[in-house]
Amino acid sequence: MQFRVIEKGAYGTAETPKSAVTVTKGDKESTIRLDLGMRPTGGWSIEPLSVSAEGGVVTVTAKVNAPPGGSIVTQAFTAPFAVIAVNAKPAAVRWVDESGNLIAEWK
Repeated sequence: MQFRVIEKGAYGTAETPKSAVTVTKGDKESTIRLDLGMRPTGGWSIEPLSVSAEGGVVTVTAKVNAPPGGSIVTQAFTAPFAVIAVNAKPAAVRWVDESGNLIAEWK
């Protein structure tokens, strides 16, 4: 399934360290927001890699990039996020990492 990245950033709206998925359904496409949750430093990001769908469940595979150990990063709370658009009206969304481990889901 094709997707397009609408926005990515480090300063989202997350107020807890828990990762989350939010879906907004539209007439022609839906937007899926991936929030990594609050992190204590800079250097974190989300890179959407692929999207697949089966039986109304959309699975978003995304790489979570962490700052390398010992690197110099900003000492500020960040909330990495990515927003993508898909041509589907999902009943559920699963966000998994490159190994297929579940990060968060929306139902």
